[in-house]
Amino acid sequence: MNLSTLNNTSKKSFHAVKAIIYRSDKKLLLQKRDNNPEIPYPLHWNFFGGEVEVGENFHEALRRELIEEIEYSPKLIESEIFQSKWKSIDLHYFPIFISKEDENNKFKLNEGIEYNWFSIDELVHLDIVPAIYENLFKISNYLSKKFRDFNKKYENLIEKNIINQLNIVKKNERVYYSKNNIFNVSKKHLYFFLFLSQIRNIKVSRICLHKDDDSNLHEMYMFHSCPSSVGPLKQNKESISYHIIDGLLEISNKDKNKKVILGSETFENETLSKSYRLKPNEFRIVESKSDYCIFLEVNNGPFKDNDTIWE
Repeated sequence: MNLSTLNNTSKKSFHAVKAIIYRSDKKLLLQKRDNNPEIPYPLHWNFFGGEVEVGENFHEALRRELIEEIEYSPKLIESEIFQSKWKSIDLHYFPIFISKEDENNKFKLNEGIEYNWFSIDELVHLDIVPAIYENLFKISNYLSKKFRDFNKKYENLIEKNIINQLNIVKKNERVYYSKNNIFNVSKKHLYFFLFLSQIRNIKVSRICLHKDDDSNLHEMYMFHSCPSSVGPLKQNKESISYHIIDGLLEISNKDKNKKVILGSETFENETLSKSYRLKPNEFRIVESKSDYCIFLEVNNGPFKDNDTIWE
């Protein structure tokens, strides 16, 4: 792999390929990257793969990379299932099934610190690269077509791991509350919670940073697992603000006949806002315009059901 190319931040686009290697026990093969500050995400777990060289197609490049990195030449590389982007690198992901015959063969590691097999619920405990946790739903969707009840098997384990790591308590399928006054959450945890909502087909869910409805300040991580719309609604005594984390969120202020679109850095559009605050008693519609959306919603408490007025 050409590390200097992967660190290139110019406008020129490069391509890299990644192998989603899985086996019959539904586990995924990951590589722990070297402790080298010159490479992206040192000491993080990632799929094996690397840069596409001139004259290669994607399958040829992936086969060469696997031979170089673990001395493994797969019998079959399946069709690409998704793409992601890191700086100027377009990353392409290809599933590879390890047959029973190959399961007993140990790979010879020529790049990275170690390799290991992990089930999808175990990934929440690892330092994994963003391209994995941002695309968990796409990975699991593919595996659910190969293994019956794949998502059903792991959803409760994923939920248990999230609850333990974030120290939150479950109110119902859509609402969770923090147990502590100090709440520490990483972007990885937010994506795992989004993933949980996606595999359960829960369109709108939230993690409340406050302990209960009687708290004076309500801060909530909101998750739209698919394009969704909430409203028109207003609170008769509260102001409210929205802060985008990932995705596109349109907020329509019906009283002022105004629309604001909040967008994360992913969309590379400097005209998009990052935050929006509404005054009390203003009707609004909150609508996610991307495949999914994560944002922070902040308003004054305490909260009672009759404080919300629906139009």
